Amino acid sequence: MKTYFKVRSQRTQRITKPTIERCISWRSQAHVWSETQRIASTFGAFLETVIRDAVAYMMHAQRKTITSLDVVCALKRQGLTIYGFGG
Repeated sequence: MKTYFKVRSQRTQRITKPTIERCISWRSQAHVWSETQRIASTFGAFLETVIRDAVAYMMHAQRKTITSLDVVCALKRQGLTIYGFGG
């Protein structure tokens, strides 16, 4: 199988410190920062698995473009159902 592109794990797993600091006011407590980092890393891991599954559907169909149906099927495989996009 050919791989047409690489999933860059750094972009999907990391939310940079300046981005989070812009979202949090300077009066926030330290526990907010640690909780935000935990949520960001969990979301990044989830997003990476959904993208990996969507790429698998794309490659199985022998296409070079991920369609919305690929993402819907990947989310359905994770146990989440989205209505209104076919499939």
